[in-house]
Amino acid sequence: MNRQRAVRLSKNERYFVDSFSHLNSFLPMSNSSEQEAVVSSLNRLLSNAVNAREGYRTAAQNASDSELQTFLNKKAQERSTIVANLEDLLRASGGDPDEVDTAAGKAHRGWINVRSTIGDENASVINECLRGEEHAINDYESALKEESLSRDARDTLSGQLETVQAVVRELEERR
Repeated sequence: MNRQRAVRLSKNERYFVDSFSHLNSFLPMSNSSEQEAVVSSLNRLLSNAVNAREGYRTAAQNASDSELQTFLNKKAQERSTIVANLEDLLRASGGDPDEVDTAAGKAHRGWINVRSTIGDENASVINECLRGEEHAINDYESALKEESLSRDARDTLSGQLETVQAVVRELEERR
């Protein structure tokens, strides 16, 4: 039988321990179910980022305006950076990056291809990109609700969410 002993700390010892408690946010999570939830959320964001990167590449190929193509290719490169950051976060959280290009992502890119052949190509491409970004925003907001996220992960995801929100504003301006 494994019994834990209660440890009494003096007032000075408690002060010392409390003064460093903020560092807990940088330590690995102790509860495996919490860790699994964080890893699952990060893997979902990683899949979305991979899908977005590939979606922007597809959208750039389907855009008829060279300025829009340049913009979309730049967004694909930005997503590559986000993918790398998410992979690092996953490893730091004890997870294994699962860079999956999902069936939903492939279907979305197929839809971009179809939509770009009907009507205004650029408007269709932008609308599909917006649809994907709104999905990403929901996933980021959901991931940020995970209480067991480390401070570093929370800061990184918040920054990525701001990036996605800025892209939405840029896309809406191009509509």
